[in-house]
Amino acid sequence: MWWTVAYLIVFTVLAWLFFQKLTNRYEAEITRLKQDQNTIETVTQSFENTLTEQRTSLSLLRTECDRQLEMIDKLHNEVRHQKGRAASQATSKGQALEKWAPFVDHPNIDTDWKIENWSFLGSPIDYIVWHYSTNKEDNLRDGKVVFLDVKAGKSGLTTKQRRIRDIIEAGNVEWRTIRLD
Repeated sequence: MWWTVAYLIVFTVLAWLFFQKLTNRYEAEITRLKQDQNTIETVTQSFENTLTEQRTSLSLLRTECDRQLEMIDKLHNEVRHQKGRAASQATSKGQALEKWAPFVDHPNIDTDWKIENWSFLGSPIDYIVWHYSTNKEDNLRDGKVVFLDVKAGKSGLTTKQRRIRDIIEAGNVEWRTIRLD
C-alpha cells in the first residue's frame, strides 16, 4: 500500500509540475486575454453610456421637432387665414372700385363718356359703355361701344375675360334683334 501513496505523491508532483509548465507557457496569453476582457468591458460600458445619451438626445430632438411642426402648422393656418382676409379685402376693394369707375379720372376712361351711358354688367365684364351721338353721321364716325373691365392692384383678367377680349379685338362682334311674341 505504501507504493499507492508513493504513486499518488509522484502523480500529484507530476501534475503540479505539468500545471506550472502550462501556466508559465500560457500566462502571457491569459494576461492579454484578461486585458482584452477589461478593454471590452470598458468599451461596452462607454458604448452603453453613449447610447443612453444618444437616446436622450433623440427624445429631446423628437420633442423639439414635434413642437416645431406644431408651430409651423399654426403659422401655416395663420398665413392661410391672413391670405383669405387679404383676398377678401382685395375683392371688396375691387368691387367698390368697380362701382366708382364711371366717376374716376383715369387715362383709359374718355372724359366725354357720359355717366348715364355706362351699363354695369358685373360678370364676366364689368361695364359696357355706350359712346354715341344723336347725329347719325357723327354717331357712325365717332360712336363706339366699349367693353370695360375694372381691375384693382395686381389682379388680371380671368381666362373667360381674356377669351371675350380676344373675340372683341378680332372684330367678331355682331348685332342681332330678336322678337319674341
